[in-house]
Amino acid sequence: MQDDEMDGRMSLWQRLALPLYMQIAFGLLLAGVLLAVVAIVVRGQGRRRVLRAMQALVGLSVASCTIPFYLGQLFTPHNPYSVPTAEVLEQGNQLYMRECAPCHGVTGAGNGPAARTLPVPAANFTIPHYATHSQELLFGWTKDGIPGRGMPAFGQRLSNDQIWQVLTYIDELNRKSLGQ
Repeated sequence: MQDDEMDGRMSLWQRLALPLYMQIAFGLLLAGVLLAVVAIVVRGQGRRRVLRAMQALVGLSVASCTIPFYLGQLFTPHNPYSVPTAEVLEQGNQLYMRECAPCHGVTGAGNGPAARTLPVPAANFTIPHYATHSQELLFGWTKDGIPGRGMPAFGQRLSNDQIWQVLTYIDELNRKSLGQ
């Protein structure tokens, strides 16, 4: 299976992962439906048997609340260059200068020549706020773009590996700008 096909599936699972409150609501709804079915099926078979069946179903329902979370974690792409090499940084630099610098600037400060044409200011990679975003989120933004904010999707122009190289280079820009 090709890398891009696998990541397409990752993006799908990542999009299907629900927020915690929705997982809980889904689990409670599922528990209610299952309890109603159990009550109908075991009607007249004794109170203890019904209670045991209900306890088992509540346990299964609570466990099912976590399935979307774990699937989202399982299929979330991770940066293979968490320990960057000079070669990866150089490749990331070349890609960054070609694809990103027109908007984000050579130093990553969000002041590239094309930044004036954007509907909102280009992201500044030289400030501490940059590091508050997860690598997975940055990967998704780079691959899929951010509608309405001027950030184009690079998923058709760059491979997943190239996107990770660019992000690794941007991380290095951020660290250097903060003196780390």
